[in-house]
Amino acid sequence: MAHALQLYIFDRAGLVTSSSFDIHKEPKRFIHVITALVFADDPTLLGYDTSIVERNGSRFITVDGTEYQIGDPLFISDVIRGRGTVCWHARHGNEDFVIKDTWADNSREHSVAEILHRAAGIEGVPKRMPSFRFTKARDVELLDTIETRIHRRLVITPLCSSLPNFANRRELLPIFIDVVTAHRDLCENKRIVHRDISVNNFMIMPPPTASLTDQPQPPTDVAAPTADASQAVAPSVASAPRRGIIIDFDYALIVDPDDKTHKVAIGHRTGTLPFMAIQALSLGGRLPAHEPRHDLESMLYVLIWVCLHYAGPGGVERQNFDITDSSLSGWVQGDYKAIGASKSGAMFNPDLWNDFVLTEFTPYFHPLKTCVSAWKDLLVTGNMRHAAVLQVLQEGLKALPDKDEKWSRENDPEGYGPDTADADTVNARDITTSSPVSTTLRRSGGQVVE
Repeated sequence: MAHALQLYIFDRAGLVTSSSFDIHKEPKRFIHVITALVFADDPTLLGYDTSIVERNGSRFITVDGTEYQIGDPLFISDVIRGRGTVCWHARHGNEDFVIKDTWADNSREHSVAEILHRAAGIEGVPKRMPSFRFTKARDVELLDTIETRIHRRLVITPLCSSLPNFANRRELLPIFIDVVTAHRDLCENKRIVHRDISVNNFMIMPPPTASLTDQPQPPTDVAAPTADASQAVAPSVASAPRRGIIIDFDYALIVDPDDKTHKVAIGHRTGTLPFMAIQALSLGGRLPAHEPRHDLESMLYVLIWVCLHYAGPGGVERQNFDITDSSLSGWVQGDYKAIGASKSGAMFNPDLWNDFVLTEFTPYFHPLKTCVSAWKDLLVTGNMRHAAVLQVLQEGLKALPDKDEKWSRENDPEGYGPDTADADTVNARDITTSSPVSTTLRRSGGQVVE
């Protein structure tokens, strides 16, 4: 109908539509709609964030009475529906922070702040600052079956580097050891299960005395890897080693050992498709109970992902590999059950494991094949436990040569040509809005399921 008007309201919970009406038959109603849009006196109702102010060319945000100067975003979610995560590098005084802005599903049993408060004292977990707050929720009545999202802002520390910015293989495996150890302590001491393990949620903590601004800054024309929570320039390995940290507890659960149902939110399956456990995929993305072994299996896929998609250290992506055009395309294309079947075949069939997975590893990661295969065998034998995974990683680390050969684009066997950045700095800017990790996931169809 040419004269029909229908209103659509998009927010992080999805789409709400009105019934249509004829503007000629109901002109007052039509004028009411136009007037409400034109003269709305609350900019937040139109989607503007008035908590961010600009002074003298810099932007500031106040959280619970503390003002932070914010730089460019470290991460911006590119979907309309869902958490809508935005992360900023923030500074207060001489300290670096990450401010994480999300629209969280209010039906989830525990907020991120509650999870991080409970996780206090666990090494390898971000520290929550006391400046967490809830902001105004949308004043809309919805059906019980529709999720309601609350705007939450969280200030956390430390500011870290994304996983692909590891310096060499002898740093990469200890990062996994740190994360598995943190996960073990969360599960055993705090009864917290993460439930959303992905390559974006593994980070590298700088040495205790290091600061983002202390690191040498590379040329501004170099591509910039970053990740969901933060991005700092990755220096060469210093005397104080960098450590692994696990982030993004939006979907974490505090598990009651007597409750076998593990209450979850109204809305959706959780996880990032390339890293979801086979059992979760085979059940259509929904597990009756998400167990620690499922997270450990996802961590294995993170290591495999790095070995497939990166040419070497420093966040340099391979130029001659596209998972959607490889023998592993079934890991990222299709419905949940199809992806689960494809992944199961590759993991449980020795010939497919060798032909589909190991043969696709970048040459730089060939020395890790034995370690990754041993971790895969824990899945096959049903022994995916923290102690067993840590033993595999520690043995893999011992098997590496004491000195990792120096990798660069120039001497890479796949022919990347000379690097444009100094050898002692990572190929990354300090702050950027694009992420090779996220870009690779989007290109491969590896979307986050929220």
